[in-house]
Amino acid sequence: MSVFAALQVILLWFTHFELGLQSADSCSATDDRLIITEAGFKPYCVMPNTKKVVTKTNEVTLQFISNAQVDAQGFRAFYSAGMSALWYWFSDCSALMLGSLA
Repeated sequence: MSVFAALQVILLWFTHFELGLQSADSCSATDDRLIITEAGFKPYCVMPNTKKVVTKTNEVTLQFISNAQVDAQGFRAFYSAGMSALWYWFSDCSALMLGSLA
């Protein structure tokens, strides 16, 4: 594996993130929630004020679970992969690095 292959990451950013009324636990079974899972790391429930997330690997799963109440607009997410996402992480350290949460 080349050094560049090992540095492949994904940048996710949210332009809108509203999941309705939330309990103190962002992963509560009674709330709408967005869970990001990355191989080898603990799943992460995205907090409502999260704007950007950078992964440690080049493969993630996003799972949105709804409580079936229509009390919010939801979220809008975009992504960038590869070296451009890695460059972004080093240039803007306000992004949340997922692997550090494991």
